[in-house]
Formats: sequence, structure tokens, C-alpha cells
Amino acid sequence: MNQILSGFVRRLAISLAIGTALILGILVYLGAARLIGAVLAGYLAAGVCIWTLVFRTWRGAKQAKVNAAAAKGQMLWGFVLRLFVCFATLAAAGMIGKQVFAAAAAGLLFFYAAAMIQLAYTNYRVMHGKPDKK
Repeated sequence: MNQILSGFVRRLAISLAIGTALILGILVYLGAARLIGAVLAGYLAAGVCIWTLVFRTWRGAKQAKVNAAAAKGQMLWGFVLRLFVCFATLAAAGMIGKQVFAAAAAGLLFFYAAAMIQLAYTNYRVMHGKPDKK
């Protein structure tokens, strides 16, 4: 599981580095480079969401038996945490201004989409017997 997650994290980091460079280039071109902080705040919110999903999966894979009640409680707390983080981040950005809100929302959506695509790709590789090479 550690090998699978390390490959996922490596590919996600590469995707985010390329995407952030493109976003920064677009913001500089538009004269709104100050909004990169809002994009990074969106990244942070999405990072918390993805971390709770991946950590829950990783922890569940380590345990031989998972109690159904414990799994349900864990899923509920993860859901509440993800909603709270997204709401708090976007609410704070919205109080600052429309452009900041849009940049934070774009950062959140970009990070989340990149992570989901990488997670689906990782799952595809594992299911088809093509694990990452070290």
C-alpha cells in the first residue's frame, strides 16, 4: 500500500507543479498575480479533503477487520471535516472579494480534480497489475 500511495503522491505533486505554473502564468498575464495566495488556500482545502480520503483508505487497508460501526463513524467524521474545511475556506475568501473567492474555488477544484484523476489512474494501474517501478 505504501508503494501505491507513494506513486500516487509523486504523480499528484508533478501534476500540481505543472498546473500551478500554468495558473501562475495566467495570473501574471492577467495582472492578478496577487491571487496566487487564494489559489494556494484552495489547494490547502482540497489537500485536507484528499488527505482524509486517502488516509481513511490506507488505514482501512492496514486493518484486517474493520468494524462496520467504526467505519461508518469514520466516514461521517471525514465528511463533516471535508465540508467544514471547504465551507470555511470559501466563506473566508468570499468575505475578501469576488476575485479571491473565484481564485480559491478554482484552486480547490483544480487540486481536487487532479487528485481524483491520479487516484483513478493509480487504481487502474493496480487493478491491471502494473504497479509503479522504483
